Amino acid sequence: MRLARRCAAGMALSGLIVAGLGGCSGDDDDSSSDTTGASHETTETSAAEDIDIQTFCQGFTAIDKAYFQLPNEATQLDAFVEANITPHVEPTIANAPPELAGSVQVLLDSLDQVITRGDNSVFGSPDYVAAQTKVYGQLADTCGLASLDTVAIDYSYQGIPATLPAGTTVVTIDNQSPAGEFHEVTIARINDGVTDSVEAILGMSEDDAAARVKLVASASAEVGEVGGATIDLVPGRYLYACFVAMGSVGAQEGTGEPHYSAGMLGEFTVA
Repeated sequence: MRLARRCAAGMALSGLIVAGLGGCSGDDDDSSSDTTGASHETTETSAAEDIDIQTFCQGFTAIDKAYFQLPNEATQLDAFVEANITPHVEPTIANAPPELAGSVQVLLDSLDQVITRGDNSVFGSPDYVAAQTKVYGQLADTCGLASLDTVAIDYSYQGIPATLPAGTTVVTIDNQSPAGEFHEVTIARINDGVTDSVEAILGMSEDDAAARVKLVASASAEVGEVGGATIDLVPGRYLYACFVAMGSVGAQEGTGEPHYSAGMLGEFTVA
């Protein structure tokens, strides 16, 4: 779950593009005391029998998509969260598959801390990074959803097709940067009737670009990890790009040009 926002300041679309930085503290899955193998298996079997996977999937994806739509106005935040996030939290946790339960708890605890305290530092912990990798690595298969999986290298994406079907889709980014750089994949739907190329849009001023696209999702990952987001794809043209500055390694944000300037961008069509 993309649970932190970071403005890609100084770039085209800077007011629109946001990305996760990863990380929160807390133990990962299976943190309870060890028992014998037989009793552990029985406990997991019992837990699995009590959960509703559909409820988990509906709740998790609803929270994921709602987080990306959080209002910028502080006066609107509480009402939005109460209507679009809070009702899904308890059912999602209660119905999480046993193998993902601990990681899901980490993600939702992180979300709560960011929203209630405005503390994005929670995304600096390796526990969040590991939880995101685990959940998004299995979410599409667990929930029977379509997936858009890409491997990020310096500086391109591998695996993104030219066309995709409409529907709820799990986007994942597997960061395999040889130089150890942080990467993201940010996706925006190009408005109907707009014929500008992706390169042209990315080179426009913020206002001009904002008039031509609608931001729909962003997923990011540290090196060797997987990040993800849930997206509702509707027919049309979409652009994707990495807005991270060159030289962004670990906790150090780079000062170079955005990765898309080196070719880390593209377009796909949803039929």
